[in-house]
Amino acid sequence: MTEAIKGFTEVSKVRLIANKSRKQTGESFVRSERFSIDKAVEVLNSYDHLYDFTHYKVLKVLLNPNVRAALISVKLESRRAWMELVGNGY
Repeated sequence: MTEAIKGFTEVSKVRLIANKSRKQTGESFVRSERFSIDKAVEVLNSYDHLYDFTHYKVLKVLLNPNVRAALISVKLESRRAWMELVGNGY
């Protein structure tokens, strides 16, 4: 049992070091910049004719990084429909 705990501790340390290394090299920074909250809000604000309710509902779900990635990645011609779906609770 003690050996298992020691092994788990070592694995945790290696993961921590690897994550710090990735952050220092900018590997994770590039992904976070591409799907940043600023970028997602910029995309959202580029659509003038959304109902206020839809706008605020989309803004609320943009706190989730996976949702931000979806909004930014979806085709331009599909974004408005996607935002309206989110506004309607889908």
